[in-house]
Amino acid sequence: MATSLKNYLAANIGTSDVVAFQASTVGVQITIIGLNIANTSASSVNANIKLTSGGTTAFLLKNTPIPAGNALSVLKDSKLVMEYGDILYVNSSAAASLDAVISSVEVTP
Repeated sequence: MATSLKNYLAANIGTSDVVAFQASTVGVQITIIGLNIANTSASSVNANIKLTSGGTTAFLLKNTPIPAGNALSVLKDSKLVMEYGDILYVNSSAAASLDAVISSVEVTP
């Protein structure tokens, strides 16, 4: 079994849902160990992060304010296990205002 550390980036996230991460390989065990959202705009924005798994969608963040030029570490001391087909979506209350960095540990058979 091989273990890899990876980063996934999404830039200029706006008002439409952006797929920031998708578990798309069968058999790979994925643990999200970092999920950081940065406001790159000159004004405060509200961020939303949703996880869709098995046809159900739940919010990790809902209308959470992030001041101009600041960032938010969403998971802090916790982790998020992703299964095949799971998708993380991010959107903002303003156009092209957020960047997302997602760090993962991936174990392949």
